[in-house]
Amino acid sequence: MDLILVNPYPDLAKGINEGTIEPPMGLVYLAAAARDRGFAVDLIDANALKIGTDDLRDHILSENPALVGISTNVVTHPAGAALAEKLRRSRFSGRIILGGPLPSAIPEYCLESAAVDAVAAGEGEETLVEILANISSGREEPFRGVKGCAWRDRKGGELNYEPARPLIENLDSLPLPAWDLLPPFSYYKSRTRRRPFGAIICSRGCPYQCTYCNKSVFGSCYRRYSVERVLKEVGLLVGEYGIRQLDILDDNLTLDLQWAKRLFRDLAPFGLAINLQNGIRADHCDEELMDLMKAAGVFKISLGVESGYPEGQLRIKKRIDLEKVIQTTRWARRRGILVYAGFILGLPYDSAETMRRTIDFAIKMDPDVAAFNFLLPLPGTEVWGEIEEKGEFYFRLDDPAVAGFFGSGIRYRLPGMNLDEVSESYRQAYRRFYLRPRKILGLLKNSLRPGEMRWLFKSILGILGITLPAGPRYRLPPRRRIRLKAGKEAGHRR
Repeated sequence: MDLILVNPYPDLAKGINEGTIEPPMGLVYLAAAARDRGFAVDLIDANALKIGTDDLRDHILSENPALVGISTNVVTHPAGAALAEKLRRSRFSGRIILGGPLPSAIPEYCLESAAVDAVAAGEGEETLVEILANISSGREEPFRGVKGCAWRDRKGGELNYEPARPLIENLDSLPLPAWDLLPPFSYYKSRTRRRPFGAIICSRGCPYQCTYCNKSVFGSCYRRYSVERVLKEVGLLVGEYGIRQLDILDDNLTLDLQWAKRLFRDLAPFGLAINLQNGIRADHCDEELMDLMKAAGVFKISLGVESGYPEGQLRIKKRIDLEKVIQTTRWARRRGILVYAGFILGLPYDSAETMRRTIDFAIKMDPDVAAFNFLLPLPGTEVWGEIEEKGEFYFRLDDPAVAGFFGSGIRYRLPGMNLDEVSESYRQAYRRFYLRPRKILGLLKNSLRPGEMRWLFKSILGILGITLPAGPRYRLPPRRRIRLKAGKEAGHRR
């Protein structure tokens, strides 16, 4: 085995939405790139399979790959670091590399906090293939000279930083994702109108400069696949894996409005239910796009709003026109498309008055679902740097219980920030928005389908920090779960 890629299971983390577990799209692209160059690859989505670090360690030791790649973010990093430490203590002789949002943002911290050989920053396909080629050729220092790498010398422990790797310009040049290496799609969870569901990413990069957003992997340069390439991926998901719902995970799906219109026009013949899981910008929508979305099967869109007053929009550099947010919401709801909206309370320099204005705007906007979150500062963002310089953090990156986005706790403090006001605003937001008879009836009415009712129930429990017992599929021994693959499931269906 040349390579095992791992998406860790943050079993001790709090504030995670258990109703939504999407496939690790970054890893399926990495696996495809390595396999396309002839390397033997496996992928373990321990998060979906609920596989702890001890069982992961035992499996990896039995396979003895030349390289283990672990993808981590602010929530999963402690679990990823624990896996690396247990491998080293067990005298694993292969190389270990970290990648993903957190290692890309703060590589030095990740090298110092985890027993790994290297960190891959940014887009990893070309970086990974070059490292594997160096290992297979017997190079003693396989990370030296590889753009995008920060690495530790095994002899002297010296840290080395290679130049950044340029972004991939032609995304169509990448091989199709290695979905066959994922667990059966039944292990993934989303708000589903139809099952099974699959996921795609149609573009990378975002040109906007929101102060709370980590763009250390895909950068600020917006690049997209051709519509033809997207349709090829969708055709594979439908034809080989039998998906009936498609979750699109782009950060900025509608940035190129004409491209987006063509995409939805060409998706319509597939007859899928489509969930736009991540946020789209309301100022990159029009009524023609909404008509095309509805015809293609879109049943839900997500709008990132964050702050509900103009000065706040300028301060966080999102700079979205709030009137356009209301307009896009009305266009969607008129067509029977569910609207989700995300808001952040406790942004830098928020006060009781500004947070009240955000809550007022949420009620005026009246999306089907509103998520009010405390700000989770992410390394590599402008907000993180400001807190480092002027304030203090109330969580540690090495804490296994680090709160997810739905954790009901304040994570930082800046001068002049009133923590009691932030906490009270959080409580008021949910009370004022949801404890309205019309909103309660609408939420229930729109969740009557069994899959959606299950999603709603699990999401609420996750936000409240209540964990349900594992279902029957998780009672299989860990080693058997690790070997379950979507490719085998699809082959059996055919």
